[in-house]
Amino acid sequence: MAHINHTRNVAQARTLRMSEVIPATPSNDSFGVFCGSAFQRNTVGLREIGRCCGSKGVVLVHNDRAFEERLGLIYQRFPQLRANFPRFQMFLANPVGNADFYYDPLYGLPASSVLDAIAPPAQDVGLLTDAQRKLRAVLSDYLSILNSQFQQTPERFGDYPYHLDVLLALTELPFAELETRVLRYLPPQLRTRLSANLSADGVQQQAFSAVFAFCQELSRCLWTRRTLGTQSRLSIIQAVKDKNLISIFVPNSQKEVLDYLSVELEALNNGGVSYLLVADGIDLNNSERFKNLFLAPHNQLPYATGILAEDTSTVVESSSAAQSLAPLFSQTQTIVVFQCSSTMAADPFSTSIGTYYRQVTEAHTGTHREFFHILPSGVDHGGAQREVQQLRVNPEELTALGTTGCLLCGKNYETPILVDDFILE
Repeated sequence: MAHINHTRNVAQARTLRMSEVIPATPSNDSFGVFCGSAFQRNTVGLREIGRCCGSKGVVLVHNDRAFEERLGLIYQRFPQLRANFPRFQMFLANPVGNADFYYDPLYGLPASSVLDAIAPPAQDVGLLTDAQRKLRAVLSDYLSILNSQFQQTPERFGDYPYHLDVLLALTELPFAELETRVLRYLPPQLRTRLSANLSADGVQQQAFSAVFAFCQELSRCLWTRRTLGTQSRLSIIQAVKDKNLISIFVPNSQKEVLDYLSVELEALNNGGVSYLLVADGIDLNNSERFKNLFLAPHNQLPYATGILAEDTSTVVESSSAAQSLAPLFSQTQTIVVFQCSSTMAADPFSTSIGTYYRQVTEAHTGTHREFFHILPSGVDHGGAQREVQQLRVNPEELTALGTTGCLLCGKNYETPILVDDFILE
């Protein structure tokens, strides 16, 4: 059996510039930036985001208004952006000081994803109950109305048929009013089928209750109802397909909002669309569906991920942080760890980097007596070798990095690098 590594295999660097580690060229690499100050993490994140702007869509999901306010610096850091990608735009889905959120939920989604958003299957088993099947069938009928109207007058809808505002307005209508105002204008065969389905007792109320409950979840930070015909047509899907940047503020990492955003992102993945997804200050543990986008294998998929976090507690459960970080390390090309606030915060990184076996020689001195002699007649000198398993990078080294030091690791760093001075330019 091949012997275990006896070499620590960790490099030391006196000085490195951020631009040397993260070139300006676009990339599909995933990254993570941990510990240190928010300014350090955001500066590296800004560099990673900026290099992708214009060449692919960028989705920033955050709980950090300070970082959102710095996004405009991308044009200063990457002056070629305006010349090379004149159509590139940045969108703030729910900007500070504006209670009238103009995000357009459902816009760009296929019907199957709309159903998954409003009436999702149980995540633990992925199965539907009879009640959920019936609800999804009713919702499908309402989506058929929207799709038919979209086919007849696409200019009223944009590039896609589904808008949450319009769906809510439809499900609010009692059947008699729906039939008079909407169904009578549909193609005959579709009108006959929908009239039979939607006239059943309790069907309209069932659909409205589900859509209204979904609206309530998103209205906390993402969506405000708008009058018909004034939809913003702003969504993750639209922004990414246009290769723009969209920033979405999710205070307190609200589970329902993260779950919904995951539906849009999964739809992009199913369509093979390339983009960069960045989470800043988001507790991924609040939404398994959103967390899975970062930790599930995606190196062979067209999207990349970035995590900006003060420590690993918002990425994995703290009780098994070191073991649970393995998927992150296996999916992430570049990880920057700035000075850790404590050995507890440093331990998951230290453990994930691995161990080596150091050979230790233990010397000993002894005396011996010859046969039938009472007094010692000689002194023995000797030594024994044994192997001691040690961490390649100790937690104490990460707490002692200093305010400008960092550790570079990840898939791109078979040999991790301890940097004394990491210059953020």
